[in-house]
Amino acid sequence: MLNKVCCTAIIGLMMMPLLSGCAGSGSHDTPSAKAITHPSSVNSVANYNVVDITANNLAQNVVPEQVTPVSLTPVTVPDVPILAGDTLRITVYERSDGGTFAPISIGGSVFPSVMVDNNGSITLPYVGSLKVAHSSLASAATMIRNALVHQQLAVGPQVEIEFVTTPGHSVVVAGDVKTPGRVPTIGGKIDVLDAISRSGGPAQISNATDIVVHRADGQSVELPYTQLLLSPLEVTDGDQILALANARRFVAMGAVLKPGQIDMTARRTSLLDALGMAGGLDDMQADRTHVFVFRLTNPDTNPRPTVYRFNMSRGESLFLARMFPIQPNDGIVVSHSGLHDFEKFTTPFLQVLTMMRFFHPV
Repeated sequence: MLNKVCCTAIIGLMMMPLLSGCAGSGSHDTPSAKAITHPSSVNSVANYNVVDITANNLAQNVVPEQVTPVSLTPVTVPDVPILAGDTLRITVYERSDGGTFAPISIGGSVFPSVMVDNNGSITLPYVGSLKVAHSSLASAATMIRNALVHQQLAVGPQVEIEFVTTPGHSVVVAGDVKTPGRVPTIGGKIDVLDAISRSGGPAQISNATDIVVHRADGQSVELPYTQLLLSPLEVTDGDQILALANARRFVAMGAVLKPGQIDMTARRTSLLDALGMAGGLDDMQADRTHVFVFRLTNPDTNPRPTVYRFNMSRGESLFLARMFPIQPNDGIVVSHSGLHDFEKFTTPFLQVLTMMRFFHPV
């Protein structure tokens, strides 16, 4: 008698969570296939389209990668002007020994670091102050030579000038690069990819880096780093280049072996790649006929939710999944099979039967 009472109590205790679970809407952490394909009309968020991807409609549902050509005014620098803040290396040669400056035979007289002050002027021994800002190197050399001749400081002098540093002829590269700093532009035209390469390249993988160019005229340009390979973006003196880490991820849920948030390390990730990155479908739980991709297009302007459904039980499904690209922030949901639901429903009964055999052996 006592055993029967115990069994009855145990069965009651085991059935309570089972019945409460049956009364609910489901026990999965993801919506069922029916809930996805027949959304509730009460919630306005449920206004999405479910598109069954087949070989006939794959092309019209695959959005090609958009590459928008972006370029600045071409930069032509026949003569780089001297600017305030530049540092110059000036060499003065005199015709023969015994003059104010050394002759060319011994390398002349070298002034290795002559700063251009805020007024655009330089100061040389014997010559004094000369305003050279906005002049080319050749013009500045002529000005110095003429001053030496006019003041009878040298006989047949020759003057050479070269840049040592030139902050005014550079762009600043900052943010998520390996060696941020100034990159000179005195060699001529330079584009963003050149500047970032001279700064060591992106600190993150290139696919997870965005570039913002703040131009000297106050305008800005923003684009993915990978687009620079297809559409070079030229920069001019004074521009600032900012590299920003922008991890591209998707979420895998439901009957996959490794659910969670997954980084997209490749430039292109297909649905087949994504399922592989999530460990593949769970053979014991997955409903291969209901693999969904949730996508929100134009989230900032005109949000349009769409759910794409794949029947992975068909032979053509591998080809379709290979050709369907996953986009950042997509959600992949693999529904659980009906067998899995049945097993979850019957498991408590089996547990109860086991307990009954323990308390009331045959």
